[in-house]
Amino acid sequence: MDVTAVVVSFNTCSHLERCLASIYATQCQCELIVIDNASTDGSSAMVRANFPAAMLVENQCNIGYAAAANQGARLASGRYLLLLNPDTVVEDDAIERLAAFMDAHPEIGICAPQNRNGEDHELFGEQGAVQNNYFHFPSFQGLAGLGTVARRHLGLSVVAPPEPPPFVERDGSILADWLRGCTLFVRSGLYRRLGGMDEGFFLYLEDTDLCRRVRQAGLHCAVVTDATIVHYGGASYREESVPRIKTMLAPHFLRSKYHYVRQERGRIGECSVRLTDLILGLSGLLRRKESATSRMRIAESLRPGSRSTVRHRMALARSIAHS
Repeated sequence: MDVTAVVVSFNTCSHLERCLASIYATQCQCELIVIDNASTDGSSAMVRANFPAAMLVENQCNIGYAAAANQGARLASGRYLLLLNPDTVVEDDAIERLAAFMDAHPEIGICAPQNRNGEDHELFGEQGAVQNNYFHFPSFQGLAGLGTVARRHLGLSVVAPPEPPPFVERDGSILADWLRGCTLFVRSGLYRRLGGMDEGFFLYLEDTDLCRRVRQAGLHCAVVTDATIVHYGGASYREESVPRIKTMLAPHFLRSKYHYVRQERGRIGECSVRLTDLILGLSGLLRRKESATSRMRIAESLRPGSRSTVRHRMALARSIAHS
């Protein structure tokens, strides 16, 4: 078996069904493993009924994406691991193209297809648009908020990090520091040697960290531009409003950010980022308080009969009389 596809799902039944169907519709004879993180929407029953050939693992609680992906990797027999989000649809011969690319480029440790938006969405753009799924590693200044935010709100003079070099394009691929984890195609042996994904990440940045360790191992990360998947994005929380999504996911992102900095920069780096977040957070609270006070003063000044209103009207009358 050349390829094992591992799909981690949490309450994404309809998306998951479409994803699995798209895998089986390809010509690639994949081993398919589904890890269900304690869904309550009938996902497991759907997999058993509609995809009996798939290996299904049902967790009793949501253990997070990284830990669930590692579960699947331990059960996989393929030379390559295809780690897929359930809100993806594999197009045509994308899997075969990814495998052929990796066979031809032993210097690449992990790759990803080009992603396209599955539908219009406030967070992900227009349907059919190419998603940006390759990036430079985040700078320490960026992770610590020591950029535009610090200069704008705190008046801090911060030396910006050097401009990163342009991405290298070659042989129908784009070399990058890290790849977005909605679809990752990685050598199974390499994945195991690296210990898989760091299970200290529950959600977010586990893909960044994995690619960081691939690069440290002397291999490269690349996007294969002639292999395409459709990505719908945010399937587990798609019915929520954007403000609600941000509120739900912010704690996960912060925990992952601190864990990432600790892995890369040690405890001192983590403490620096936490302190900066605290300062920026307190600054934001003070700004909101000042803004609320200003709004109250404006409302009071506009209240009929208030002294402020009378003064404003008299000043206006004087200016008109002398114009």
